[in-house]
Amino acid sequence: AGGNARKIAEEVREVEEQMREFTHPFAFRALPSGAYRDLVEAHPPRKDNENDAVFGADMATFPVALLAASCVDPPMTEEQVTQLADLLTEGQLMTMFGCCMALNRSMVDIPKSVTASEVLASFAQKSKQRARGGSPAGASSAGSLAG
Repeated sequence: AGGNARKIAEEVREVEEQMREFTHPFAFRALPSGAYRDLVEAHPPRKDNENDAVFGADMATFPVALLAASCVDPPMTEEQVTQLADLLTEGQLMTMFGCCMALNRSMVDIPKSVTASEVLASFAQKSKQRARGGSPAGASSAGSLAG
């Protein structure tokens, strides 16, 4: 069974490598608030369209415009985004659009590193123990008498 599992794992790894060859990174940047509002206003919601009402914009045209305005690497025109959209699945396109919406409509949050927090907390705890004259847990503050 172990040999079969290894073979399957190697095949999965090979497929992952093949998929990476067709993966392209994109970098997006939030627009200044005035530019974002102007973009939304340039794509007013269609009458009697529930999806447009939810987003406050014409969802037939706004996603392409927002992607073009927010994508900084590679920079793209609306025409280029439309051509790209023709190659992507709906899920891929909506993932990119969702990223742009989050950038432009969400609060900026400073990333936090759990590991960095744990390391700094550990050093802070040791500093407090030294300041109180104590010793770290499980250690002795006296030297060894054995020679």
